[in-house]
Amino acid sequence: MDIFEVLNQWGELAENAKTILTLLGMTTSYVAVLADHGKKVWTYVIGQKDKPEPLKSHVAFVVEITRPAVASVKQYLDEQNIDANLVVIRSGKLEEGGELQPLKDDDPAEWGEVVKSFRRQVEAIVQKGGAAREFHVFISGPAALAFGLGSVVGTLYRMRVYNWTRGGETGYLPVVRLPEDVK
Repeated sequence: MDIFEVLNQWGELAENAKTILTLLGMTTSYVAVLADHGKKVWTYVIGQKDKPEPLKSHVAFVVEITRPAVASVKQYLDEQNIDANLVVIRSGKLEEGGELQPLKDDDPAEWGEVVKSFRRQVEAIVQKGGAAREFHVFISGPAALAFGLGSVVGTLYRMRVYNWTRGGETGYLPVVRLPEDVK
């Protein structure tokens, strides 16, 4: 099954994939498909251009709120030989300049949008592709948001959560394995 088909219930092809991927810091051999959007939060699926992207046993979620992270996550996954679909949830529409927009501290609805989009994408993938998947979660955002993301998935799914480090060899370190590390 194709990852684009799985998430296409909300999706539409992004009109200017070359510009979008330049903003993400990736090569133009990839396309970005809009999978979900709200008032402030947009979710994209990244795949190879002109080639179906099968639903893989690994799915990497990149939550971009405070700094761009897609290019470094893609590099990390490649270096670690993790063949994963890439789902990007971000606070800023790529087609309109690609700027990340900070979440407002006094607007819980904005924060909830990110959490709900994450939950919808995980559930769609599990529903269509089975629960045997492993999710990799990279969060470029506030700790409070990470707590919200964790609360909607609990220990129901196999997840690896990564921490970005400036001085690390690869930039990321796996820090939590769910459900193993919390039982």
